[in-house]
Amino acid sequence: MQIKLITAYSNLCSVILCVENVGVSALGNNLWHQAEFIEMALRIPNPILVNVGRVNANDWNIEEIIRALKDKIIAYHLTSFLLLDLHLEI
Repeated sequence: MQIKLITAYSNLCSVILCVENVGVSALGNNLWHQAEFIEMALRIPNPILVNVGRVNANDWNIEEIIRALKDKIIAYHLTSFLLLDLHLEI
């Protein structure tokens, strides 16, 4: 699992590596379905960043994700600007 390797390296660098739900099913680049993401997130030691736009794009249940991962979520990516992911401050 690549996450283990990258996590080990981030630990050596004193960096907290969080894992984000990425990809869009309609574009064919989604890494996980909702149940797979939750299962993976509970299995790894890393904290979780929830991308709310991707949750909506993939028709996932945000309440279910929050309930299942409430103790692991450290951040939420709330919005993107049009088609660009600018990661602007709120």
